[in-house]
Amino acid sequence: MSKKYLYSTKQFSENDLPSNRREVFSDVLKLHYFELIKIGLIILLFALPLFIINFFKDYSFIIAHESGESNNIILIILCIVEVFGVLLLAIPAAGLGKIFREYAWLEPVFFANDFKTSLKDNIKPTFISFLLIAILNLIFNLIYYFLNNGLIIAIPFGFNIAVFFPILMHAIFVNFIYTNKYWVNFKLACFFYLKHLPSTMLCIILICAFKIYDLFQFANIIAILTKNFVFIIILLFIMPMILLGTQLNELRIFDKHINSVRFPELVNKGIHQKTEKKEESNNEEKPASGEQKM
Repeated sequence: MSKKYLYSTKQFSENDLPSNRREVFSDVLKLHYFELIKIGLIILLFALPLFIINFFKDYSFIIAHESGESNNIILIILCIVEVFGVLLLAIPAAGLGKIFREYAWLEPVFFANDFKTSLKDNIKPTFISFLLIAILNLIFNLIYYFLNNGLIIAIPFGFNIAVFFPILMHAIFVNFIYTNKYWVNFKLACFFYLKHLPSTMLCIILICAFKIYDLFQFANIIAILTKNFVFIIILLFIMPMILLGTQLNELRIFDKHINSVRFPELVNKGIHQKTEKKEESNNEEKPASGEQKM
């Protein structure tokens, strides 16, 4: 292969820097793709207990079907244990908060140090949010497994996905940047939810979409393993990009409602404002004397 194909022939200029958040997303994806995969691995590592719990929940239905005995006791125990599995996810969420923020601002990231710093700064508010998520998830699971009524099941599922989880998502990202008391940031999250419902719902649907697959109970071990394999692929390769996009959307919201008033230095941070060229190219032919250049 000729060397000319290995390098760009275009001269890089200031105006080639990202000028909007879509371009920031593309830039981060190109420059930090393998770091995003590393993030997926971290999330997957901490999600392994949930995979194991959900595997045994699914498998208990196969055993119950084959033996004719109820699996209710097993389900109750696993649903309670699942609370601790959800809380475990607060660790990577808190640790990755600063990293996603720095990527979105196009700041340098020192992965290990930034993870430790972010974990120390964010673990308390993030843990509170994940505790609420775990409790809401437990309530839904108990209703889902033990009440055979589609309407009653749909109500907590709808409220979780359409109301509670989106607000808690905002609360988690607000706490990554602003050091208010949790209740203050939670009220801000409620405000952002109401003011930016379409983009909020898009983000939460992308984050929670795989949970719809989890609502189905499969009749054989191959189907269960296939479901878990799909979840692994999503967490490893897709979820980091969804979270990056969500972070960028959150920064857009913060700029509009907080930074523009309180922290102007953070407005459009990481986004380059393109400037018009004031000088013509040296190779351009000069107009003749007495003529106006058109």
